[in-house]
Amino acid sequence: MEYIDGTPILKLEDEISKRGINPGGKMATAAKQNILKSLTLAYGQMILKSGFFHADPHPGNILICKGSEASTTKICFLET
Repeated sequence: MEYIDGTPILKLEDEISKRGINPGGKMATAAKQNILKSLTLAYGQMILKSGFFHADPHPGNILICKGSEASTTKICFLET
């Protein structure tokens, strides 16, 4: 086991608000779209390229890793 520093995807709205960004605004919407794109690409690579199947893909196992910029979101998957 290792510690991964990030924001659980279920707490994304709270993190956006805490940073002073309107959760319903254009900046938040763009960030959410980027996260969705990164998440889709990550799952596609896991399944189609690596042949890896994540058997427990619920939101509690997905983090937005610290240090992610708006243009390059790093998605971290937790295994339980």
